[in-house]
Amino acid sequence: MTVDTAATLNGFRISHTADLGQLGEAIDLDPGIVAYPVEWSSPKDGGRPLPSAAFVKFAPGATYLEPDVHGDSSEIVIVLSGLFKLGVSDSDADVYGPHTRIEGRRGSSHTPSSPSGCLLYVTFPERT
Repeated sequence: MTVDTAATLNGFRISHTADLGQLGEAIDLDPGIVAYPVEWSSPKDGGRPLPSAAFVKFAPGATYLEPDVHGDSSEIVIVLSGLFKLGVSDSDADVYGPHTRIEGRRGSSHTPSSPSGCLLYVTFPERT
């Protein structure tokens, strides 16, 4: 994969998912769950920057160990590949495949997992 974030194509930054390791610092969220940030926040209060957009890769069977609470921003998840379990219920009704967009409001929580492994694109719109 070639990602050149210093150069742009007519004002567009291009990120490829073929080799996520080239995107920069990977963040281990929980066992088998890795975030690859593509955008960082610049908090006005001087707090530490947080990812505002990232690719997130789940290994097969990976699950968050604790609920994911969205206290500072809403969350938008786009399933790029695999199956993603939102984790708001014990039923299989909250398992979503590719081409699905999921939006959680600020203050919502869930315990995400993936039965088969998946790749997501996640944004936090209120993190600027």
